[in-house]
Amino acid sequence: MDFDPAYKKFLVPITKLAKKSRGYASFIDEEDLTQEMLIHLWREYQNGKFQDKTDSYIIQSLWFCSKNYIRKKIGKRLFLSLDNPLDGEEITLKDSISDNSPTPTEILESKMFVQRMADSGLTKREEDVLNLCLEGCNLREIGKRLGISHVMVFKIRKKIQRKVCYEYKN
Repeated sequence: MDFDPAYKKFLVPITKLAKKSRGYASFIDEEDLTQEMLIHLWREYQNGKFQDKTDSYIIQSLWFCSKNYIRKKIGKRLFLSLDNPLDGEEITLKDSISDNSPTPTEILESKMFVQRMADSGLTKREEDVLNLCLEGCNLREIGKRLGISHVMVFKIRKKIQRKVCYEYKN
């Protein structure tokens, strides 16, 4: 029995089933599912099990094949805890993940820089905008708090940036 016609006939439905099945297990690659269903189709054709079956029966068989493959893979997943030691060592996963938060020295330096900027000729309005920027406010929020337009806030922020660049270079 020639497999090529069956391959061509069922490739599109197999691809659709792989996409649909992946919704149940996003950690499995669509190509892996497609390959598994093609292998199942090929084996069953070689054994003659699909010889007198309808297309819908074959597609249903492929669907169950994909579900079974996912069920087996879910059982083999490895779950890690951040607090449990790795491989019997004292080091945990939490210890091995880098922390990108600023060091106390970096925080102090940035605060000193901001203070130097505030002391080096910023107007009262520029200081207000700078402080609100440091609090994490966006342009519109700063404008509402200060009673000015967000465009004006943008222009003031540009002035501050120019002064910062000038101060930083000197």
